[in-house]
Amino acid sequence: MQKQNTTSILIAVLLILAAAISRVLMYPDNFSPMIGMAIFGGAMLKDKRLAFALPLFSMFLSDLMFEVFHIAPGFWGWGQLVGYAIFAGITLMAFSLKKVTVLRVAGYSILSSVIFFLLSNLSFSSLIIISIIFTHRPHRDSGTVMSAHCLSSVPA
Repeated sequence: MQKQNTTSILIAVLLILAAAISRVLMYPDNFSPMIGMAIFGGAMLKDKRLAFALPLFSMFLSDLMFEVFHIAPGFWGWGQLVGYAIFAGITLMAFSLKKVTVLRVAGYSILSSVIFFLLSNLSFSSLIIISIIFTHRPHRDSGTVMSAHCLSSVPA
């Protein structure tokens, strides 16, 4: 029993490493196995904690590699947390994949990709709108300031 548990953990660590490295190597094409790993974890793993851990740890590890090796910003804000939550939701959705067939896995893959695209883009747009609303401060006499600034740049 202990050997089975150790083997499962070793396989999980290898899957996390392989997914994280492939995500970094495939950058900026964004073709990576993360959604597939979330579906696999949700559909196939009996240990639900491990099902969530596979995609989330591999995302975190690849984000860490992006940051450490200066490939891209690895940790960039609230939108990133939304992405992690979407992967957790895809894993949760894959719990309902009881009978694994090629057609069902293909359907879940396409649906998960569409869900990720829509939710990540909607959340990004929402965050931009919210930041504009909360950071926009109307300036008093902004026209006067603008006119004075434009006049000061005219050569004499």
